[in-house]
Amino acid sequence: MSGPDLLTRSTHLMSQPNSPSRSGKARL
Repeated sequence: MSGPDLLTRSTHLMSQPNSPSRSGKARL
């Protein structure tokens, strides 16, 4: 994963608050 990829993924996760990843990796 590069910088841009991480940014895109972060935005994607924010669009899906129900995603289990948000409570895990997404929470920096």
